[in-house]
Amino acid sequence: MSCQIINDIRNGRLPQIRARTMFSPGHERQAWVSAPSRIFELRAAGNGTYNQSGGFVFGTGTLGMAMIAGSLIGNAISNSNARARALADAQVAFRWHLDASLHVTNDGFILHTPQHVLTWQILCPYAELLFVLWALAKHPDHPQLADGSWLVPGWLEFARSQGRDPRLSSPILTRTGPVRLPARGGRLQLTAGH
Repeated sequence: MSCQIINDIRNGRLPQIRARTMFSPGHERQAWVSAPSRIFELRAAGNGTYNQSGGFVFGTGTLGMAMIAGSLIGNAISNSNARARALADAQVAFRWHLDASLHVTNDGFILHTPQHVLTWQILCPYAELLFVLWALAKHPDHPQLADGSWLVPGWLEFARSQGRDPRLSSPILTRTGPVRLPARGGRLQLTAGH
């Protein structure tokens, strides 16, 4: 569906695909596709600190010395594991934050979730569509549009080999100006400028 929507927009047509939503998108907004999505936030899970374990052990004789050695070895292993966990948690990375429904619309997208705004990465069947719609509207000279790298190499050929018509001859998308989508019916208006 992504290629079909992109092809319609590229050729000045308003996509006729509509998605069901659990909310009213409104009079002016059209939801084209919807999918469950996992939202990842760019953040550290911790600050690198950990609680060092230790203790005072006292013993005499062979059994006492063995208990002291065992306690020291156990504490060292526990502290080493805690230190490694703390260092890993201190690294900034995309970490799971929440699950949501993503609805790609004619004027952007809607995340259907009660959570706050965050810096995120979207793993969703429509992530490429979301990127291309944003890039066509806000950054039409984006390098990934110009070289076609927004789409997995060989995907169009794969789709055709599966009997699907992706309705897109090439992933290379070049044009001038942002996309202006009409609220209802009609043709898309491609205008110059940013």
